[in-house]
Amino acid sequence: MKLTFTILALVITNTVFGVPPIYKAKAKAAIAKTNRAIYVALKAVKTNKVYSGNLGKAIKHQRYAKKLYINGEYAKSFYHTRRARMLAREALKANRGTANLDFNESAEEKEFAKDSPSDGESDAMANQEYPSEIKDEDIVNMTNLDLEVQ
Repeated sequence: MKLTFTILALVITNTVFGVPPIYKAKAKAAIAKTNRAIYVALKAVKTNKVYSGNLGKAIKHQRYAKKLYINGEYAKSFYHTRRARMLAREALKANRGTANLDFNESAEEKEFAKDSPSDGESDAMANQEYPSEIKDEDIVNMTNLDLEVQ
């Protein structure tokens, strides 16, 4: 009986709201995971001072992911936080940092990402929303990156 009620609740939620509730939790977890990667990359950029531009792009995507999440667009939020994490890894690599295995995509994330837009399409969307360039040099002096979601 309990299982039937749970399945019915999920079907109704998906039908009424259009997004399974799991996507919200998955998007939030992905954003948190990316935030950790960004802060590790930020530390490496501060230390080694190799300004590739990828950290600024990662911040732009992560801020866009946060905005999408707040607006209830969880799948799009996931796509942009995923792109942000990829860019943070590139910034980390350019600064001779070592990526934590936690920054890698899980099998579940890879499956969900199959429907994601290309990197170029994602970049165009983020640039449309935030047209100003965010420079790595400016980020290293910021005290609040404003990336966390509640």
